[in-house]
Amino acid sequence: MVRVFGGVSDVLTRDGYRVSIAQPPLTGLDEDVAAIQRVLDQLDGPVILVGNSYGGSIITVAGSDASVVALGGIVRIMQLRRHGFDYIRP
Repeated sequence: MVRVFGGVSDVLTRDGYRVSIAQPPLTGLDEDVAAIQRVLDQLDGPVILVGNSYGGSIITVAGSDASVVALGGIVRIMQLRRHGFDYIRP
């Protein structure tokens, strides 16, 4: 959940996934996790939390919620290219 870059949420929606995006207030880990928890409390069914950078810390803590079945991370394509990886489209 947390913040989904660019067209990722569009692709997931097109592929049939329900996507919810939550922007944490960035006021500290406890407050940021609480913001994500409020969104989780409103969702039905299993949840995959996705974050990047600091968002990874948030989803790691929020991931202890019983509805969370997986965690995922997003890496910017330019970061991958800088480290010698080519972008591979799924």
